[in-house]
This record gives sequence, C-alpha cells and structure tokens, in this order.
Amino acid sequence: RPLQGLMIAQFCGAFNDNAWKLIVTLLGIQLVAAEFTGAELEAATQTQTTLAFVVFTLPLALFSLVAGVLSDRVSKRTVIVQLKALEVILMASGAAALLVNPAGGWLSLAVLAGMGLQSALFSPAKYGILPELLPHERLAAGNSALEMWTFLAILLGTAAGGMILGASGSTPWVAPLVLTAISLVGFVASWSVPPVPLARA
Repeated sequence: RPLQGLMIAQFCGAFNDNAWKLIVTLLGIQLVAAEFTGAELEAATQTQTTLAFVVFTLPLALFSLVAGVLSDRVSKRTVIVQLKALEVILMASGAAALLVNPAGGWLSLAVLAGMGLQSALFSPAKYGILPELLPHERLAAGNSALEMWTFLAILLGTAAGGMILGASGSTPWVAPLVLTAISLVGFVASWSVPPVPLARA
C-alpha cells in the first residue's frame, strides 16, 4: 500500500517518456519522408530514430550521479513530487512546441531532452525510497512490482505514442496534451507517497 502512489507516478512517467520519444521520432520521419526516397530515406529515418534516442538518453548518462546526491540531500518524497510537477510542465511545453511547429523540430527535441533530465533526477529517488517505505522482507517484492509496472508502461507508451499522434490528425499538439493529462494523474498520485526524512543533511 505505501507504494501505490509511487507505482502510479512511475507508470505515468515511463509511459510519457516513451510515448513522447516515439512521437518526436515519427514527426522527424514524416519530415524527412517529404524530402528523400529509397536508400536516402532509410538512412534519414535511422538518423531521426537515433537522434531521438541520443537526445533522451544523454541527460540520463550525464545527470544520474547528480541525481543520486540530490535524492540524499533532499527528502525523496519531495524530489518525487517536484519532478512530477516538472513532468507536467514539460508535457505542456511539448503541446506548445507542436502548436508553434507541427513538424516537431528542435523545440520538441528540447522537450525530449528535458524528459530525459527529469527521468535521470527521478530514478534514484524512486528506487532509494523503497527501503524507507517497506520492511526489509518486503523490499524484493516492492522492487519487482516497480520494475513490472515500469516495463509495462514502456511497452504501452511505445505502442500508444503512434496511435495518439495518428488520432490527433492535423492537430499534432493534441497528442502531448493527452500526455499532459496523464502526467497530471502521476503528479496527483505522487502526493500520496508517504513523507520520509532526509537521508543525509
């Protein structure tokens, strides 16, 4: 029960990460599809896919160590709530980015990089809070449940990203607006995570 809010918050975040990454990738592919054909199109498509992957993953690599220090110096529950609020802002920024440029472009990539940074800062807090919420004998079960919901969110987010973008039709900004609503659910759920003290002052 202490993990319910965290599970929902994590599910919404992982879903949005992968849905937005796919949306940015698909918009980039649509852009190059209008310019290239044949082997050039295939190469350009791979480039767009790689670009989205690198833009999202690089902040994870660069800021994970900083994130670990942060989750020790500040209450992990505070980190979780504030970063879920940041996710809402980022997804709303994604909607604004596609309203300005429906083709995506660097604004949507900047939002994707922001999501990578948010995920990097969120990860140590979500894992580190488990032993502060659960007794030792329930820790393995809590870890496995968190992993299960995370992988389920990755699969569903990857599958749903294209469908949400396709359903938005000529108004692609609606897709990140849907993701904003999902991030709001995660933000609200994060408030039910029990308070925990600082690990280190």
